[in-house]
Amino acid sequence: MNDALESLTLRYLDGLCSAGEWSRLQSTLRGDAAAQRRFVGFCLERRAMREALSRKGSIEALTGTLVPSVRARWGGVATWAAAAMILLGVTAGLWRWSQNTLKPGANGEAAPVAMITDLRGATWAGEADAPAVGTPLRAGEVELTSGSAQIMLDRGAVVDLIAPVRLNLIDANQMSVHEGRVAAWVPEQAHGFTVRTAGGSVVDLGTAFDLSVTRAGAMDVMVRVGQVRLDLPGRPARILTAGDGAYVEAPGATGTGDAAVMMRRALLHEDFETVADTAELARRGWTFRQLTEQQTIRIVEPTRSQSGGGTNVVELSDMDGTKDLYSPRLEHDLDIDASRPLKIGFDYLVAGTFTENPSVLLGSRGSGDPVVLGVLLAYPDAVQPYAALRQANSTSAKIGLIETGAWHHVDIVIDPVQLGQRTCTITIAPAMDAGAKMTTRTTISATAPLERITWLFNMPPARGGRLLLDNVDITQPLDAANASLDGKQ
Repeated sequence: MNDALESLTLRYLDGLCSAGEWSRLQSTLRGDAAAQRRFVGFCLERRAMREALSRKGSIEALTGTLVPSVRARWGGVATWAAAAMILLGVTAGLWRWSQNTLKPGANGEAAPVAMITDLRGATWAGEADAPAVGTPLRAGEVELTSGSAQIMLDRGAVVDLIAPVRLNLIDANQMSVHEGRVAAWVPEQAHGFTVRTAGGSVVDLGTAFDLSVTRAGAMDVMVRVGQVRLDLPGRPARILTAGDGAYVEAPGATGTGDAAVMMRRALLHEDFETVADTAELARRGWTFRQLTEQQTIRIVEPTRSQSGGGTNVVELSDMDGTKDLYSPRLEHDLDIDASRPLKIGFDYLVAGTFTENPSVLLGSRGSGDPVVLGVLLAYPDAVQPYAALRQANSTSAKIGLIETGAWHHVDIVIDPVQLGQRTCTITIAPAMDAGAKMTTRTTISATAPLERITWLFNMPPARGGRLLLDNVDITQPLDAANASLDGKQ
């Protein structure tokens, strides 16, 4: 840290810098990622030391408090600790502003309620000068139009914002989300942190959770760690624990005045943000096959992930150029209750000019990996590749055209066994355009179990190809009598 930045930072933390010094500090931080990291790291270090000293000199308090951010990209915007303190989430008591850290010269203005602690390609609506890391935020509207950002509220809650997202900061421990995706990690001193939506509220009880809100007001929450309380108008409060989720329809969507609610359980949720390599994939239950140096599976960080503003994704790459039908294969076993609906969601992007056929397959374990259902994600065509449904009997049905180089979101919904058949609904839409959905419905045999999901290339790689995969979310309702998951977007 240069002398000028260190001096300005110290005066800022001590509440002594003048309006001119505050302006110079902002200018120094703006556009300089290294300076931003040092500034926020210095802030967090100062707070950690204060907290440690306040606990009767406990050295454990000083050395054992740093933790990762929410989920290290779409959750956390960071990996685990040591790389850069700007990428750290907070711990119990790690940072709490006092009144003397107000923006100088802001007489009569309200105190900040949050601070920006990380930015990844972030673009803010209505901001001529883009806020830098370390910028304090007062109560009011916040809109992120692209990229991702992390904010730390005054009470200590860390929230990742995934563009596009629009929210309102209410106070130091409360916000309302109008539209978009957020992920929160809440330390002990911020228990009770509340996120309000048009359809209800999520209240922290010691947790990490993900929340998305549609433009119409539908709410989808999934608890990753700990517990939350779900408060819905006119209904008893519901406690959700780790692995539980709830989908709440937009107010008025049913026409009855009561929003439909579906409680669900996560079978698999992976955004790959804390996955550093394929060894970590294997530890998380993924299996994969890489045949040659030109046929690989790896964790990559694309320049721009339209799948939700995050960074880490899985790349299946087949640049072998031979006529060998076999390709990289990524799969995960599933523990499915056949009596309940099943929903599979994920984002994908196909890159390059190729004649391969990237696909996702659902099937059973065992010899020959029997396939019950397949979705061709980009079937080669002379004009434009298209997505198609393919069943075990080789019949197929075109779903719609897809665009190479653009992120798409897939939802596969399979209803319970009924008279020897399962009803399957497949929806594919550009990840950044909720209004352009393509949907097809079919029936599949109820005799073969669904035990495994696989992504692979399904044709010889004449010119090579890449498939990027992100945000895998596989769930079933908690209530066996629950209605179909179809259409819950």
